Amino acid sequence: MCGRWNWRTKPSSSAGSTSTCTGLCRRWIRPVAFSLIPIPHDIKPLDPSTTSQSDATSGNWDYLYEPEPQRIFQDLLPRHVQVQVYRALLESNAAFFAAQMTAMDSATRNSAEMIENLTLYMNKVRQAAITREIIEVVSGAAAT
Repeated sequence: MCGRWNWRTKPSSSAGSTSTCTGLCRRWIRPVAFSLIPIPHDIKPLDPSTTSQSDATSGNWDYLYEPEPQRIFQDLLPRHVQVQVYRALLESNAAFFAAQMTAMDSATRNSAEMIENLTLYMNKVRQAAITREIIEVVSGAAAT
């Protein structure tokens, strides 16, 4: 139900760092095309070199972490990846059910239209049979 996942990893530029993982899942695009299209989801590692040191004069505060920040980072990074994969799976599953719901709605509309057309046809056939019987009775009465 959740669709196919295609994973590929991109090696990082620096030795010893983590690579980026990209997964493709389905996403429901209703306003555009009433279809499921593959959307890439990148799970990138956090780069500690891009974070700045806290500076008390700029309004940033230095917090005390327990355990140390490296330990927290090591514990939270796998959880972050798990949550991102789980979110993408949920979106894919929701897209599947949205497509299924739209298909069933279309089938319901088509069946209602078919019932209306068949009812009209049966009424015409019944009316033609009644008219034919009336013509037979009138022509039989006129012959005698």
